[in-house]
Amino acid sequence: MKTIHKFPITITDRFTLNLPKGAQILSLQPQHDQACLWAFVDPDQPKEARLFRLFGTGDEVEEADRLSFVATFQIHGGSLVFHVFEYLRMELA
Repeated sequence: MKTIHKFPITITDRFTLNLPKGAQILSLQPQHDQACLWAFVDPDQPKEARLFRLFGTGDEVEEADRLSFVATFQIHGGSLVFHVFEYLRMELA
């Protein structure tokens, strides 16, 4: 049975999340100043590592052809804005 799960993320330029295989990302936004990703998952599926890249507004995105946009979120009252992308394939990262 599929459910929606929350996955806290660390604000760093690259991060990996171990998500159940086939997880569908629904949203990424702060909750109490902690960035979190919500995904529609089948918790019985084996976990797979998925690699993400985080950019600030104005950052150069040197590998845009290898990335898929996920979400934009703000923290600290909007003083920091981040843009999250997922690598299209882990082996390319």
